[in-house]
Amino acid sequence: MQDIILELKEKQILKTGTFVLKSGQQSNLYLNLRELSFHPRLFKRIATQMAMSLSTSTHAIIGVPWGALPLASLISQCANRPMWLLRKEEKAYGDSSLLLKPSEISSATTNVTVIEDVITTGASTLKAITDLRAEGIYVEEVLAVCIRNRDVKARFAEENISLKYLFTLDDISQNSVKEIPSHKLKLHDVTKSPLIFSADVEDSAQLLHIIESLAEVVKIFKIHADVVHDFNDLTIAKLNQLKRRYQLYLIEDRKFADIGSIMVRQLEQSRYKYTKWADAIICHGIAGRESVEALDRACGYHEIELLVLGEMSSSHNLIDKAYTKKIIEMLPALESCAGVVMQQRPVGLSRQYQICTPGVKIEQGQDQAGQRYRTPEDVIRQGTDFCIVGRGIRQADRPYETACVYMRQIQEAKRQFR
Repeated sequence: MQDIILELKEKQILKTGTFVLKSGQQSNLYLNLRELSFHPRLFKRIATQMAMSLSTSTHAIIGVPWGALPLASLISQCANRPMWLLRKEEKAYGDSSLLLKPSEISSATTNVTVIEDVITTGASTLKAITDLRAEGIYVEEVLAVCIRNRDVKARFAEENISLKYLFTLDDISQNSVKEIPSHKLKLHDVTKSPLIFSADVEDSAQLLHIIESLAEVVKIFKIHADVVHDFNDLTIAKLNQLKRRYQLYLIEDRKFADIGSIMVRQLEQSRYKYTKWADAIICHGIAGRESVEALDRACGYHEIELLVLGEMSSSHNLIDKAYTKKIIEMLPALESCAGVVMQQRPVGLSRQYQICTPGVKIEQGQDQAGQRYRTPEDVIRQGTDFCIVGRGIRQADRPYETACVYMRQIQEAKRQFR
């Protein structure tokens, strides 16, 4: 959330000074989220983050009138859930109903999520919940951009309501809002975004477009630079701009597999200039421990993480259990190793190593080239940390919305099986 907080401050939505709040309290920080609509990209980014936190059992969302209505409307679009309208008070004319919802839907069978922008005491949010309960609506959770302090969570717990939020102003002060670090991200920095998108496209324009179009929801992209026919210095410069803007983690997936000295030269001297943009590379262990250690040392020098391939998702591949066991035994010697590409987490493997599983798709099956697909639920059940998805998103009619569906399914599976 640090990058979002920085952008809120840059756009003067988050202000420092001395302010009197609606509750009468004084604060040295003021967050005016009604101005989010002035900045569509940031607005959508926040709404997308909130949409991914929605409970899967939520039937509809309701914004606390009136400040949270634009936010609730955008979340409704991102999550593909209906938005109902709650008035502050009944009207004396026309449709005087306090709650506007489809007439054919029974209140008794409906779970809703209440959307709020900023919660200070929780009074206005709890009043809205009281009004909804009077209409027979079950409120499952409240979802807010920000709460002013964590103590307010107790008020909602007393009402048996889950309170979720992106950040709290207790975590922010004038001195804590710092510049985004310029150094490369680490895989453990992005564990809250467990979806890796395989951006296997053939030209730079396509590559940059699909990364930027998905960057609000996907934070990790796997690239085959040697498939991009016009990959050049301009491509690298624009990739780095996107990395800084959206705090992205980029993986080069050429799967290094040679003797150590050659792999080091491929890393450092390739025309694709991996050291200028990649946060991680993937390698085979087939050349043996000493060769992989040489690549590992080079990765450490360039602040690039190493992902070692222990299993493959293609049918009839030649990797067997003995080979995978030797890969696992090799890991402690690799200081730059952040994870392993595998189909499941081996018993006893240290949690310092993230498991990245390719061949994930909502529909199970196999393509004509031997690629086997497993569902997000299946691989998460087997201990995977990151699901690698390619064609399931790339070939969808609406890739962004499809990526949101994948992210929700992965996160729901993590809540169920972890």
